[in-house]
Amino acid sequence: MRPRRGLGRTSCMLLAINLVFIFTFTPFMALELFKAAKPDVVHAMSEVPLAIFNLFLKSHLLNSAANPIVYSLCDVSFRRQCRQFLKRR
Repeated sequence: MRPRRGLGRTSCMLLAINLVFIFTFTPFMALELFKAAKPDVVHAMSEVPLAIFNLFLKSHLLNSAANPIVYSLCDVSFRRQCRQFLKRR
């Protein structure tokens, strides 16, 4: 039996999920650290910058929306089960 080379499907899917988590959690963590380090700057923001700041503060929620997309792109059985679920509805 020959050893497999390269990444398998599961490894690719888990790598993609981890990358999505890192990309969506990093802005949240950076803004939280900024807010803890410089609270006076955050409190002095006007309406538009504060709205943008709060929007990016919720970037970690994108991970929940992106996970099903990653699963559907990488896993055939997940797509099949989603189709079956949607047909029942």
